Amino acid sequence: MIRYSFEETVNILVEAAIHCEIDPVKGVSENIMLGQLAKVGTGCFDVVLDKKNARRGWKFKLVSSQVP
Repeated sequence: MIRYSFEETVNILVEAAIHCEIDPVKGVSENIMLGQLAKVGTGCFDVVLDKKNARRGWKFKLVSSQVP
């Protein structure tokens, strides 16, 4: 995909198809061209919720912020 953004697009895509080239689409330019979120900044990780524990709730220890 990165070659596609800088060179003659039709020739690059035809050559890639003929040679069965694979692009993992990890770069910023490739993701932007495909309309996907690039894996940079806050887009570089996923938040996973433990549904089993979320149903039960979380217990927090209350701590006083007052100084004696």
